[in-house]
Amino acid sequence: MPPWSGFLVPRPGAGLLADQLLYLAPWRQFLREELLTGSFPLWNPFILGGVPFAACVQAAPFHPLSWGLFWLSAVPYSLVAAFLKVFAAAFFTGLHARRLGASARGAAVAALVFGLGGFIVAWLGHPHSTVACLLPALFWTLGRLSDEPSAPRAAALGLAVGLVLLGGHPPTALHVLGAAGAYALFLFAGGGPGRARFAALAAAGAALGACLAAPALLPFLEYHPLSATAKSAASLARWGTSLSPWTALHLFMPLASGSPALGAEVLGGMFRLGPESNFVERAAWTGIVPLALAALALLKKRPGREAAFHAGLALFGLAAALGAPPLPWLWKIIPGVSAANPTRLIMLWTFGVAVLAALGSDLELNDLPLTARQKAHATAFVLAVTLGLFYWATVWNHLDELELTESFFATFVVALFVAECAAAGRVARRREGAVGLTALFLLIPALGVNTSAPASTFYPAHASIAALKDAAGEGRAFALGRALEPDLGMPFRVRDARGRDFATPRLYEELVTGRSGDFDFWSGGEGCRRTRPCSRSAPRPRRRSRSPACRATGSTSTATACTCSARPRPRRARCSSPSRSAGRRRRFWPPCARRASIRRRASISTACPRAARRRRGARGSSRTARTPCPSR
Repeated sequence: MPPWSGFLVPRPGAGLLADQLLYLAPWRQFLREELLTGSFPLWNPFILGGVPFAACVQAAPFHPLSWGLFWLSAVPYSLVAAFLKVFAAAFFTGLHARRLGASARGAAVAALVFGLGGFIVAWLGHPHSTVACLLPALFWTLGRLSDEPSAPRAAALGLAVGLVLLGGHPPTALHVLGAAGAYALFLFAGGGPGRARFAALAAAGAALGACLAAPALLPFLEYHPLSATAKSAASLARWGTSLSPWTALHLFMPLASGSPALGAEVLGGMFRLGPESNFVERAAWTGIVPLALAALALLKKRPGREAAFHAGLALFGLAAALGAPPLPWLWKIIPGVSAANPTRLIMLWTFGVAVLAALGSDLELNDLPLTARQKAHATAFVLAVTLGLFYWATVWNHLDELELTESFFATFVVALFVAECAAAGRVARRREGAVGLTALFLLIPALGVNTSAPASTFYPAHASIAALKDAAGEGRAFALGRALEPDLGMPFRVRDARGRDFATPRLYEELVTGRSGDFDFWSGGEGCRRTRPCSRSAPRPRRRSRSPACRATGSTSTATACTCSARPRPRRARCSSPSRSAGRRRRFWPPCARRASIRRRASISTACPRAARRRRGARGSSRTARTPCPSR
């Protein structure tokens, strides 16, 4: 895509990773340039005709990572920020495991599992990981506050809550704070005489965190009702979003269908993941060695309250990501939660397994009763053989459809799975090499997840962009259309009439498209425009639309278009997953070009749609306008 088309060779990858270049980096670069001039930007004039930058929550302008490292350029900043996120996730997970009584070895295993686990690594360049890396910090501060209620420990809890709210992703913050709230109730229920003081100090710490995040929360809360965020979330039916049940295969074989480095979906069709699936969304691997240790923690005669809670937390996160009923209906009726993507709750699976692995790292297999050992051996053997044979049988039936590199890749996945199973058996018996083997089998699938390119091609110079920049002025904005993706005018200091913000102004969207609630309303210019009354008596055409039920089930439905038959609309794309990458395939047309194109299509399609399809088929287009014949 522009502006990298002439500089980089196209390569496979996960679609959502493009957000780092298309939206997150431009916001960060704009903040950096403004701070270097000595002013804090409250207003962003480069997108959507101007929007409040202080209320752009995903830009996270008030987070310490944003203003504390503003002096770093884009590439060093991405490396330092990634290291700090992984370090925070690992460090606080280790501290939480130590508070629960795990040994230093167990704490190291837990730190590696959550810090290098699938969720943190896959979302490393997104604000999701900025928020999720502090989940163990909330659990640790809550546990210490429960052990000894005091004002300094309540202040530590407030600091963690404030950083979560400033992290730049409210849906993930909602999930993290919800999990922390459940843990607080768990600690309150098991507390002693001091639980009333614990509850009061925990509430005070949460209030302190909200006050620390007020500079970001107050503009966002004022901006949100004026935006189309609520309508777009409802039209996307985010509450009904779920991963395929076959995603569970990736918990044991992280590379079962591919990777962004080798091809994000080279084998995806075999496991019914569908074309709308995304490697980043289902990345939650923990490794088989930690899974074996977590199973040992639950095989004890009395696993303990903490082990039971974290096991329930892990299973709840997995069930929510897979859309197990009745959870989707609960998300729909809970205010705020209905606008959050429940598939991201899979991070609770990663965190729960990490803590259970720490608790089981000190338990020898020989310490278990004989029946428990026999059941553990039999279950592990049957599970390993079943998964391995199922995967290889599925791939074997499609070998004639695969390329040679894909066949070798499938063989590598099976070999890696067998090696992990052997390592898990060794660790379960002797505990030797638990930390090293855990790190090894976490790093192998993590390689290449976040792809890289030369720093010189970060935002390459274009002659056409330079001409636009020279022609730009205070009162001049462009609708750049196919020249650049929305928000990419910001790094080049070119004002674009388009743009994508976390909260798009509702009135502006209605002005452009005639309605609001379209998550990708700039991508195709397909909004319903009532620029003049329809005076023709011809029947109105039918168009494809995406209703909430359609988005949840993946089917299509029909709805009556609000334009007359003299201006037929192009058929919309098939219903797909409510992800940004799906809508990004459509591009924005300037209004004048769109009207001219519609008139040309109208002269053909009003006669009969067959002629229109033949005409477009000759040009190689896959989009057809199904306008009914006047005789019908």
